Amino acid sequence: MTAVAIIPVVAVNNADGTANDPDDAMMREILLVEYKALRDEISKRMDHRVTFRISALTLTLAAIAVGVERKSGVLLLLAPIVSILFSNIATYVSLQIDRISGHLRSAVEPKLNRLAPDSASWHAFEGDRRSRFRQTFMPYHLPMLILVVVPTSVAVGLGWTYSNSLLTSILITAVDAALFVLFLWNYYRLEVPSIRHSRQLR
Repeated sequence: MTAVAIIPVVAVNNADGTANDPDDAMMREILLVEYKALRDEISKRMDHRVTFRISALTLTLAAIAVGVERKSGVLLLLAPIVSILFSNIATYVSLQIDRISGHLRSAVEPKLNRLAPDSASWHAFEGDRRSRFRQTFMPYHLPMLILVVVPTSVAVGLGWTYSNSLLTSILITAVDAALFVLFLWNYYRLEVPSIRHSRQLR
């Protein structure tokens, strides 16, 4: 007859001497898995956002170069459409990142910090959303706006310089202007929700 060793389950004590609940330990592991998965998803979407920004700038500059070479006002005026559309997609990706981050802060991190104090508080120093916007305006928001405003302005200016048809130029410029206004509205609404949110809390 084979002897079976019975290993007793020993409760692991916390630093304050209280015993860990096995259910709490399991929940902590589940939360850690979810936390890591969401953090990885944020990193992937941030990479996608950078890709869209770079693609927008690259394609716009290429279109401007070809338009200048061929002295095509139509091609130059169409160039901003590419930049603005890609930038709108990047802005939507930022909204997705913000939603995932909000879920982390409101649903995952409080539970995780309750089970394992200070285990998910790496960003606590950033302060509230309004202060984070002020901190990131110069290094992030301003360059992102410049990447859209400058190529668009240059393309439209050169497009009118090489314009061959006044009516066509007016129509395409009107489309450029409408898409640009839409981009600015979406950027304010999706990328900069912190100002309106903080005002509502006052």
